[in-house]
Amino acid sequence: MDAAALREFCHRERPPSVVMDNMFDSSQPPAADAIELDIGQEMTRSFGRVLDCEAILSTGVVTVYFAEDGAAQRCAATLHGGNFDGRRIGARFCAGGATPVSYTHLRAHETKA
Repeated sequence: MDAAALREFCHRERPPSVVMDNMFDSSQPPAADAIELDIGQEMTRSFGRVLDCEAILSTGVVTVYFAEDGAAQRCAATLHGGNFDGRRIGARFCAGGATPVSYTHLRAHETKA
């Protein structure tokens, strides 16, 4: 990826999201498709329209991408510190919009290209 492509990638618009930790036991992960579908449907019913849901099986982290900031904020506020399947979970709101970029990282990348 050249520096211009990296800059464009880093500045793209992203939907508001919630990153949830400890959603499942990473030593015995469920099928990614099943957990993403189940959590996505539940978050839609509880908080608002979900655009996508991604599970990282090796860590137990699930990221839910919402259509609106308010839905993501309600989700994070409601779920943070709560229990899910016997585990205490963390939930962090990430605002939508352009993603800030580290220009130091970009300059380092440009010198390598």
